[in-house]
Amino acid sequence: MNIPSHLPNRHTPIATALLLSMMLGACSSIKTTGVGLMQPMAGATDIHVEKPSNAAMNPVRLSMQSGVDAIIAGDAKLANHEFNLAIARDLKNPSLHAANALAYQIRTRAGERDLFDLAETGYLVALEQQHDFQNAAIQLAHLYLENKRYVQAQRAAAYALKLEAENVEALYLLASASYSLGDVELALWAIEQARVYAPQDQRVARMVPAIYAEAGLTNEAEAFLNDQSSTLSKQDSDKC
Repeated sequence: MNIPSHLPNRHTPIATALLLSMMLGACSSIKTTGVGLMQPMAGATDIHVEKPSNAAMNPVRLSMQSGVDAIIAGDAKLANHEFNLAIARDLKNPSLHAANALAYQIRTRAGERDLFDLAETGYLVALEQQHDFQNAAIQLAHLYLENKRYVQAQRAAAYALKLEAENVEALYLLASASYSLGDVELALWAIEQARVYAPQDQRVARMVPAIYAEAGLTNEAEAFLNDQSSTLSKQDSDKC
């Protein structure tokens, strides 16, 4: 099976990692080309998965695979159906609960707002079963941030940082949630840390001026914007 490098709209690298972790459990062999689980699925890089025949897969793995295929095809409702079938047979599988939560989250984004609680519960159960499941913690923070639950988003991002202090995605989420809460000091710390670990990250760069300005660092915000403009101009010149 050939997984396209462009998964459904607004998938984060962490959401993609969750899907790929499901692939690792559901498929007999995987060959990747130039991309890690925690990297954005961008550009022309594809992941090629050799899927076993249905006859070679037990019912749990078959439902897992069908759920992942459904998400990739853009049918999150079918994905939930398949993941729930798998969970009924394997209640203690944190990856299943997280993937099921991701499908509910996708549906929540599409307008089924009443599914928020199911998405939240799925991630929380996954974390209860596996306390160091960082992908689930980060995706939970995304869920809270998307639904303007800023206090919970801040806590989830902070928990993810306890698991990996240099995780840029968690730092970005912590900065976003803290900025929205008016917690400028924490937002400033988080965005500065993110800049240290990922100086070229454009999402981080776009957030810096707003946080600087909110912190009263007007001169620094203007200097950063000027520096970014110069960098972009140079990049455009290099392409010519």
